[in-house]
Amino acid sequence: MMRRDVRGRNSWHGGLYLRRLIAIPFLVTPIFLFALNCHSQDNPLFKIEENITRFAYSGSGRIAYATRHVFSVKKIQLQRDDVWIAETDGKRRRILLGEKFVRGTGPFSYTVRAIRWSQDGGKLAVELGTSEMINDDGDTREGVMTLLLDDAGREITIPGADSVIPGATSAAWLTDGASVVYLTEQPQEKAKSPAAANEPFPPPSTAIFTRRLPAQASARRSASA
Repeated sequence: MMRRDVRGRNSWHGGLYLRRLIAIPFLVTPIFLFALNCHSQDNPLFKIEENITRFAYSGSGRIAYATRHVFSVKKIQLQRDDVWIAETDGKRRRILLGEKFVRGTGPFSYTVRAIRWSQDGGKLAVELGTSEMINDDGDTREGVMTLLLDDAGREITIPGADSVIPGATSAAWLTDGASVVYLTEQPQEKAKSPAAANEPFPPPSTAIFTRRLPAQASARRSASA
């Protein structure tokens, strides 16, 4: 598995991936849905028995959830979680096959860190913790992005950000169903005084941003929900 070597570098040892994935197994659990008047946990309305890592309920009672998906490409083991939706009648469908979702040119892994529904139940904001191999020595660059999807699995493109918002965390849809608000880190500039020349850069600050879908894209997605 990927490990940190004595020089502090992420190593692709034996063709594995993403240091933070080691912490995933304790999150893997089935989902059980119970009626409020159940006297025990022996009679769930339905259950989803898969390697579930994250889930979220919509206002209408549908469940969006992520499942762990590990596969190999050229002897390198990667993880890109799948995203599913369970309908209120228990039927399930996959809306994102992680193996086909690619960003960048190097070996790329991600885990789903959070899922959030829009209020209209037609769109999702999916937060991804990412790791990309950046050279032949096995060094990796870790990051975060938020992927925007409708409930059919189609990627929602917003101006200047493709269907993903790099660096975005804690994203949430506003009540208009067309705007998404999120946190992102902003680098701080060093002071320009001579005394500050040898000082380290200050830590980045966190800022709140809002992005809005184009009017035609918003209408198209709403009509297809």
